[in-house]
Amino acid sequence: MITRGGHKIYNAMVESVLIAWLGVIKAAVVPRPCPILGERVHAVVKVKVGALSERDLRRYCAGQLSDYQRP
Repeated sequence: MITRGGHKIYNAMVESVLIAWLGVIKAAVVPRPCPILGERVHAVVKVKVGALSERDLRRYCAGQLSDYQRP
């Protein structure tokens, strides 16, 4: 679980959103320290070659996750 600004974020929930996107093979969500918010959400994603760009994935996440949940 990741704690960001008082919000609890489940890694598995964010990972399931990432994996639901076509072209994503694997996803791992991990916390990274943040001096202001406590922790930040970071994701390591393995995608099919040429399947999508980081920009596309960020837009997809913006439509599926709250701003504090987005990697």
